[in-house]
Amino acid sequence: MAKNAITALKWANPKSIANSFEQTFYDANASLFNVKTSIYNENRSIFDVIKSDVILKGLFNRSKLNDDFKQFPKEQLAREVIQTALLEQTPFVTFREHRIYIPTYSIEINDIYYKHADLLKEEPYSQCMKDENYAIVNPFKTYGLALLDSPFTRLIRLEAKKDNIHVFYHCAFETLFFVDEECNLIEELPILDEKCQYKDNLHLFENLNTIANDYLYHDRTKLFSDLLKLNLLSEAYYDECMEEELKYQKKMKRKNHDL
Repeated sequence: MAKNAITALKWANPKSIANSFEQTFYDANASLFNVKTSIYNENRSIFDVIKSDVILKGLFNRSKLNDDFKQFPKEQLAREVIQTALLEQTPFVTFREHRIYIPTYSIEINDIYYKHADLLKEEPYSQCMKDENYAIVNPFKTYGLALLDSPFTRLIRLEAKKDNIHVFYHCAFETLFFVDEECNLIEELPILDEKCQYKDNLHLFENLNTIANDYLYHDRTKLFSDLLKLNLLSEAYYDECMEEELKYQKKMKRKNHDL
């Protein structure tokens, strides 16, 4: 089957998630997925694991905070100094000036965990501590890109965007991820192949934005030309990918001609 240049690059330049922080965290905590959150348990690709880890970090927070809050009576949990101390080392997502500790919960419930933990001792919020499937929301529809652009991932958000398509880069995986506003993956672009010797770290993110904009606004020919020019792809891999692109374009022309 003919492959376009991007598909060819993904085949020729696969990135491994094995032994990464993301995979290690996933393997250690995947058991936290429950009946309602298991629909977010995906691990077939690097980006799947990144998204799964976002959910798992929230579920890890929930488990830890619930255990901590159970140690105190309602009256003590109402004291700000105790709540602050219990939350001090707990990572969170910032969303519209709210702290989101558990993305599978609504803003309202996260506000309870942040400011009013004493209410977790009474109905209806006590269900959060009793039933792990209680009041679950779709985290990616609720909080969107804030989940990826947070301490819950090692992704770096780039300036490049087009309509509802946004771009993130992961330094360890040397991959650009193009996603929509509900964190659905549109495309991934692995760069810096094994034969590439990139040395311009000072301008790395400027160059990454150039590549991201090439994908968003131009054709694959310009995209791969800039990858080569900016030393983000070796000449050997460039030649291989463009050879596949030429085959792909010829196939598309024949297909369109036959219609």
